[in-house]
Amino acid sequence: MIFSDIEGRISDQAPSVSFLDHGFLFGDSVYEVVRLYDGKLFGWKEHRDRLIKSCQRLQIKIESEIGNIENRMRELFQSFSRPNAALRIVITRGVGKLNIDPRSCGKPQVYMAVWEFDHSSAPSSIRIMICKMRRNHRLSMDPSIKSGNYLNNVMAIQEAIESGYDDALMLNPEGFLTELTTSNIAWLRHSSWETPNMESGILYGTTRHFLIKESLLKEGLFSEDDLRQATEIVALSTLKEVVPVSEIKWSDGTSKTFDKSKNWLQIREKFRDTVLNSLNMESRLVG
Repeated sequence: MIFSDIEGRISDQAPSVSFLDHGFLFGDSVYEVVRLYDGKLFGWKEHRDRLIKSCQRLQIKIESEIGNIENRMRELFQSFSRPNAALRIVITRGVGKLNIDPRSCGKPQVYMAVWEFDHSSAPSSIRIMICKMRRNHRLSMDPSIKSGNYLNNVMAIQEAIESGYDDALMLNPEGFLTELTTSNIAWLRHSSWETPNMESGILYGTTRHFLIKESLLKEGLFSEDDLRQATEIVALSTLKEVVPVSEIKWSDGTSKTFDKSKNWLQIREKFRDTVLNSLNMESRLVG
């Protein structure tokens, strides 16, 4: 793993962060994770657009720096020189006073890290549970903002880990399905793949976006009772791509396993076809 600090300097040492950085003090930051496949960057436009929207929602002024951020990202990938890698961009509001008032902050601070990552890095399957922790309400801390304030998710996954599961599926305050702690979710029911809609209170996931664009997922507002009818469940994210759920623990403490169904492989292959088609139009950064 190597890093890029706020000045764009590349090092194998993690950069120092000011104690007065509001990203450190208050989680006042946004982030994105992107993938390099065989030396080519995938889905940057979608990640860039989401990064800009997240900054706009938090009134972190970054639009004029996007070109510089793109250049730094490419330089970091090239310095790392592995053809299959993942990169995390973190943008904080900046260094300010030791209080929550954002007006004291200077310019936004941009940090990056890149590490080796390929298909073998993702889990082959995961076990999940429906947790007691509810997803943030859209009118409090909107989950569509990809912010560094992840306490809601941390508390949910702690609950799952303490119960012996890999991840937690959160319900929204009204009791409808939302997402896992770092992944969107989809399931096969009545021969159709379904996924919670944005109105449920979820992150606008890029993997989910590409599958919807290919008409592979049907959006809606769904309950736990709907999910109980599923014959397969998958997690969707940039790093996981499409990973099957092998077991789910329901809110009443009972559980269901998914050991034999393999229809999810078709979804994964469709997504990887989308990746390959997109990469054909990209220039090679590494290799």
